[in-house]
Amino acid sequence: MSTLRVENINQSSEAVYSYLNENSHVFIPPLKPRVDVLAYAQKIAAHAQQFWLYHSEVAVGFAACYFNDPTNITGFITSISVIPDAQGTGAGTLLLNEVIRYAQEKRTAQIRLEVFEENENAIVFYKKKGFQVIGNVDQKLIMNLEVTSNATN
Repeated sequence: MSTLRVENINQSSEAVYSYLNENSHVFIPPLKPRVDVLAYAQKIAAHAQQFWLYHSEVAVGFAACYFNDPTNITGFITSISVIPDAQGTGAGTLLLNEVIRYAQEKRTAQIRLEVFEENENAIVFYKKKGFQVIGNVDQKLIMNLEVTSNATN
């Protein structure tokens, strides 16, 4: 898949809802049965930094992150996904690298995320990117990346 690009642009709650609702099945486990997708999209639109991954003009990936820690110590990835057709193409790396670059620009010391233990592919991906497991809660691993000037790899 060529011509991928990431845009750091905050879209409306409707755009976020549309992407999350349409791609609920991409999440492991699926998003819809466990989350009020509309309320989640509204929270993301109001408070999160958004990163959209496009192939041509079609959104093929999305990340939403909170960088609202007043001490700039911790950013939190609340959602990150790439549609199946774009997986294995470097799309996830491109998207995550843009999140890390943004964290570096904001001088954020670390990025955290939670991932369900059953999402083995994502866990392997995050570990390859330098995330380390620092805990677990409710069948989710808590992973952390120390942000450095060379954290994108």
